Amino acid sequence: IMCFRVVDETMEAKAQTIQAQEFSRRITSVFSYVSHEYRNLYMCADYGLQTLEEEIPKLCPHLEEDVNLITHSHKCIAEMFNDVLDYQSVECGEFKYPMHILDVERFLKDINIYMTGLARKFDHVRVVTDVDEAFKRHFDLLGSERHLYQAVTNILSNAFKYNSKTDGIVRFIVNVVEHVNNVCTVCFQITDVGAGIPEDQHEMVFRPYKRLSTSQDRMGTGLGMPLSKHFIENGHKGSICIKPNTIDGKGSIFEITIPSQCIQKTPTPTSSTGNTKKMWETDFIEFVADVL
Repeated sequence: IMCFRVVDETMEAKAQTIQAQEFSRRITSVFSYVSHEYRNLYMCADYGLQTLEEEIPKLCPHLEEDVNLITHSHKCIAEMFNDVLDYQSVECGEFKYPMHILDVERFLKDINIYMTGLARKFDHVRVVTDVDEAFKRHFDLLGSERHLYQAVTNILSNAFKYNSKTDGIVRFIVNVVEHVNNVCTVCFQITDVGAGIPEDQHEMVFRPYKRLSTSQDRMGTGLGMPLSKHFIENGHKGSICIKPNTIDGKGSIFEITIPSQCIQKTPTPTSSTGNTKKMWETDFIEFVADVL
């Protein structure tokens, strides 16, 4: 009797597994169709919004603020939808990381541009950067540029959003913490001076669809940080963690550590003489001045 009961339970469990897999396949098929159609509609709407952004200030200045709000919401919806698509791929085990040589200087310049945009929007937040100059100028990394960029900018975006409402500070620090032969360990630190995250909630930050803030002005799916964690740990075999901000005495530090093959660049001859080294803080200030 016991044998028959075990066989029955095994067969029932197998049937339930097959049924669940079939249901998942159907959901994935429907979602793929919807995502394809959504992209087509999004591109049409995006083209129309670009035209409105160009023409409304000239024709109807009083509607410019409304158009900006529509455009912002349009971009937020696209970001949320892309997060859902990415997470679906992660859950299905279909996510791919195209690894290639990543130009560190260009990558950091792209991060710089992103921070400039955030600094213009959150003008009460001061940006402080400290990047290992030798690493920036003389090394390339082996990695997936798009996914590393997304992980870093996800955290930067949160650092600006959840900062102090009056005198915010965001610190972006990049160091090579270890360099043995052709393998180096790179550390990205992003700090804020907001309310901070209690230690017992650190794990929750990386759970799908979980958001610590329920404020209505914080749009999102709660997938940004789980995806960042997956990009770093699964894509780059690194780690991501949260620490209290001991530099400023309040807020949080998000630390990304990535072990990677380091490719030293061939020095480029230059006609200039003297010391050409510049601190990245100066670069950032000059860049913002040019943009503004």
